[in-house]
Amino acid sequence: MAMRPDIARPANPAWFAGLTFPSLRPRLVHGGRSSVALGATILGKPVGLCLGDASSNTAEILSIAVATQHRRRGIATMLLQAMENELASQGCGRVSLGYSSHSPFATAIERILHKSDWPEPRATAIVCESDLDTISKAPWMKRARFPPDFEIFSWDQLTSAERARLSERRASYPEWLSPLREEEKIFAFGSLGLRHRGEVAGWVIAQRIREVAIRYKTLFMREDLHARGRGISLLAESILRHRGTPICRATFTVDTDNLPMMRFVRRRMEPYLLRLSTTFRTSRIIEKR
Repeated sequence: MAMRPDIARPANPAWFAGLTFPSLRPRLVHGGRSSVALGATILGKPVGLCLGDASSNTAEILSIAVATQHRRRGIATMLLQAMENELASQGCGRVSLGYSSHSPFATAIERILHKSDWPEPRATAIVCESDLDTISKAPWMKRARFPPDFEIFSWDQLTSAERARLSERRASYPEWLSPLREEEKIFAFGSLGLRHRGEVAGWVIAQRIREVAIRYKTLFMREDLHARGRGISLLAESILRHRGTPICRATFTVDTDNLPMMRFVRRRMEPYLLRLSTTFRTSRIIEKR
């Protein structure tokens, strides 16, 4: 008979580092006010880990994993349920979990969620990945000629007056497309703005995720300029600017609620992608048991 694991906050979080993503290991080891870690041990040896974030009323499950030789014994389910209880005790009213269809553990995560009576996960975004050589073969990847009343500019040339104006106009674009979010992470060389008759009318915002890769986080164009594909032209301009630089790969994240962009990806971008995956998310109300 398999031994039931002990589940508790790790006395030595570093012992569990191999049970989470490399990017999350500093958070596990050094902790922080919002970090919550629960480890599963059998005879004192680490066999599972669940890492969460409790920085808001809606907590986030950041990772959950069980050592290979101890899988299919219900340990992950026990960890998830223990984490829900811990987060509820800290005052969180809801917990959320996201994962990618590309993950080798996607099926296992869905099985755990089902066993724990979580709501059915919903597709929230698609993630498109390509390299510059492949995406450059797309017919829309041509340097567009903008009329004289348009001006492309590097995002680090945005003026303080323009930033203030964008802040005032927040109601004119969805919050998740705001160029003012996570400004400290913006990769200036790959991020462009478009002025129309002196006013900022669109932008493409990039983040550098590796030495050779960028992630296009936001693409927005004022509604009256959609018809001529100005947003796609701005995206193409940004991609073309990376020729001859160390950057050779790009990732594009598209929210599933962004129907025009979803159509564009399916019809005109997908043939030039190396990988297309879907991000799923689910959440539930929690209370201490």
